[in-house]
Amino acid sequence: MLQFLKNVLATIVGVLVSAFLLLVVGIGIVSVVLSSVVDKKKTPSKNMVLELNLNYTIVEKADENPLEEWINKNSNTNIGLDKILNVIYNASTDANVKGILVKPGLFDAGFATIEEIREALSFFKKQGKFVYAYGEILTEKNYYLASVCDSIFLNPSGEIVLDGLSSNILLYKGLLDKVGVKMELFKVGTHKGAAEVYTQDQLSEENKSQIQRYLDVSFNQFCEDIAKNRAIHKDSLRSDIQAFLVQNPVSAVKKKLIDRLAYEDEVATIIKRKVGKKPEDKMCFTSFSDYYGMNSKDIGNFSSDNVIAFVYIAGEITNVSNNDNEAGCKSLLKSLRKARFNKEVKALVVRINSPGGSAYGSDQIWREIMLIKQSKPVIVSMGDVAASGGYYIAAPADSIFASKYTLTGSIGVFALYPNMKELFNEHLGLKFETLKTGEYADFGTLDKELTFNQKQIIQKGVDRVYHNFTQVVENGRGLDSSHVESIAQGKVWIGPDAQKVNLIDGYASIRECVHIASYKAGLKKNDFRIKYLPEKDNSINSLFQIKALLKEQFLKNEMGMFYSYYKAISDLHKQAGVKASLPYTLSLD
Repeated sequence: MLQFLKNVLATIVGVLVSAFLLLVVGIGIVSVVLSSVVDKKKTPSKNMVLELNLNYTIVEKADENPLEEWINKNSNTNIGLDKILNVIYNASTDANVKGILVKPGLFDAGFATIEEIREALSFFKKQGKFVYAYGEILTEKNYYLASVCDSIFLNPSGEIVLDGLSSNILLYKGLLDKVGVKMELFKVGTHKGAAEVYTQDQLSEENKSQIQRYLDVSFNQFCEDIAKNRAIHKDSLRSDIQAFLVQNPVSAVKKKLIDRLAYEDEVATIIKRKVGKKPEDKMCFTSFSDYYGMNSKDIGNFSSDNVIAFVYIAGEITNVSNNDNEAGCKSLLKSLRKARFNKEVKALVVRINSPGGSAYGSDQIWREIMLIKQSKPVIVSMGDVAASGGYYIAAPADSIFASKYTLTGSIGVFALYPNMKELFNEHLGLKFETLKTGEYADFGTLDKELTFNQKQIIQKGVDRVYHNFTQVVENGRGLDSSHVESIAQGKVWIGPDAQKVNLIDGYASIRECVHIASYKAGLKKNDFRIKYLPEKDNSINSLFQIKALLKEQFLKNEMGMFYSYYKAISDLHKQAGVKASLPYTLSLD
């Protein structure tokens, strides 16, 4: 008995000590986080030069969880597109800020996102301020960003690689065949080729054709924008890139793509002279995150009683609450209802950067936007992609604006059902015995093929969702059914083509969309304040996300460019069911 009591006492002491240590560690983490946030509140100085150091994935909205910011502090992953734009526009009217130094590392972002930053930098330059770029390795995406700057400096030992745009589509059928999984595909539309990656060894000609069109239009716009900023001939630039004639720093200078080869310290000296400092003076750059802490005013009037709700729909649309890289239906519905019932909200701007996802989730969000539209103007701003379910949500808006690089449309539906009979029986040695009360009682189990009748039921369901989708587009855009059918069928459209077929109304930046919403609501200039939704959870619950954050950051750092492939394969299980989405990422490299 004595030994038992000793063991019990030891266990209790151990639990108490562990709890105390966890409490100490927790307090330490919170203290560091809070101190890092407080440190950001620095006092602005004169003759500031801001440094935009991009070497990470640019997300739509920066996460305002202070714990996550602390975890990612060293990698700068806490600076999203919203913060980047906020800093540039605020700095453009700040007399203390003289210029910006852009360091475009190997960041990950779509061309529509980059164009948004370019437009902000152009606005900054128009206020009489300078923008320089310094690079060590320049490829298409980071050079495209740098090309808007007044001067581009490249490290003499650096590299510039401009060889054109390509898109690398990962096909899963071979992998699925090896593990004994057969994907049953049900679709509507001759061009709903997105699901081909699970059922075919190669893309169909229709799918190749539309992807090639996307590449060609993007490349043409890419060359046009650069030629305009660099004052060179567009056709010459196009031929030089296609022939891969720009392979090193010296050739880049000769082709007028780079202004000067210079080391980082030499660029700092040039900037010192630009702001009236001596070469021997110390040059201190202010990071974008620090400046955001000093000056994070938004457009409009913070004290106004008129509110413009700004809702982000970024990532795959799901039926649950928001998660990383996903647009959760439940969270978004809660936010949209707040905007609908709030009398101070005069208009809604919906920012969509989504390939679609759950047909059910898309329809629920569409319904809420329709209800808001009955009493308030709704403006849609499209990012890199607003396709399938992403377009379903956009269709009822009063106006839809995109980028010339935006991929949209994909008005089509598909369903994938995995048949894992071979995997279970042949590879794993597992066998299922099924008892049921009727023909359809085991409908959708993974260990057997679908029957003919079951397939018919699924196809009817897909047809019904497709019909609803086309009706949504017809009613939302005011188009006749024959025109919608001609542009639907799962076809994807890039900005200029999307405008021609009336899927979008034109091109506009995020900032312009907010002003358009204000105008549609009948508000006086800048007589509004912006409320961003969904609101971030900064409660104690956010502390428990640390494990997932650390895991994802570790994988990204360790796997580098291969992380996207790992992510695609790990998400295969999400593809089952009725979808209005692009299950692969059509990225330009």
